[in-house]
Amino acid sequence: YLGHSLSVLAAQGCSDLRKWPLAAKHAEAALSCRPGDVDALELLFRAQSELMERGKAQETLSTLRSVNPQRCMSLLTELAYSSHSPVERHRWLSEAVSCARGDASRKIL
Repeated sequence: YLGHSLSVLAAQGCSDLRKWPLAAKHAEAALSCRPGDVDALELLFRAQSELMERGKAQETLSTLRSVNPQRCMSLLTELAYSSHSPVERHRWLSEAVSCARGDASRKIL
């Protein structure tokens, strides 16, 4: 058990190395210490998305959105502009606009 800060750092390191299962594990550990931590939520969302855990990723995104809508919107915008597919870009930008408006989150994954 690493504690919150070390778990976030471990999750970030695993994410940088694209070791998604470990990134998710460490992000979840960080969240068990500090629920609602935006860094851990973002790392967990990225890992779940890469692991194709769509239901979990959608729940994590909804939590991030309720905890910090601005951070959620920034994440969605970043995902949109890093997407190569116009369909993916549209999906992420649409959700970012919805987040900015304060609309209820749609199932996007």
